[in-house]
Parts: sequence; C-alpha cells; structure tokens
Amino acid sequence: MLYGKKLHVTTSKHAQVQMPQAGSNEDALTEDYTNSPLHRFKKPGSKNYQNIFPPSATLHLSNIPDGVDEECIQTLFSSTGGTVHNFRFFQNDHRMALVQ
Repeated sequence: MLYGKKLHVTTSKHAQVQMPQAGSNEDALTEDYTNSPLHRFKKPGSKNYQNIFPPSATLHLSNIPDGVDEECIQTLFSSTGGTVHNFRFFQNDHRMALVQ
C-alpha cells in the first residue's frame, strides 16, 4: 500500500504478444504497430527512439508523490518480497527514480 492505494506490479508470463487470427472475434481488440508510422518508438531522432534499451534489472519509477523518500520505496518493495539493491532519485526531479 502506498498512500492508501494498492500498487500491483508483476512480470508478464508471456515472452511475446500473440496476435489473434484474422477474422476472429478478438481481431479488433489488438493492433500490431510494428511497421506503422504511428509506432512511437520507431521514429528516428524522436525522444522515445533515443530511449530504447534492452530489458534490464533497473526499474524506472515516475509520478512519485511529494514526501516519499528512499526508505518508503524500499519498504514497499521489501513488503512484497522484493529486494532493492540500488536506488537513486533523479538529480533534478525527485518525482522520478531508478530502482535495481
């Protein structure tokens, strides 16, 4: 619980997204943007394109409320069985942090 709200984080059990078969009832629920110009991570030179990295053990936290400190976040992770090996608030913005 963080500020009275439940925070739920899990990893996906799927290594990739399986697209539904064409013509099925679920076909309209999923869209593949892999080769689309609307794919926000595929526009060379864009801010998103410059921030593409492979999976890692580092989690980027954002929208951290005022008054939340490192101890509070470490307690939150440890209360669910996690271990914080490294923690750092962004230098100019304490609403964002990196957790390892």
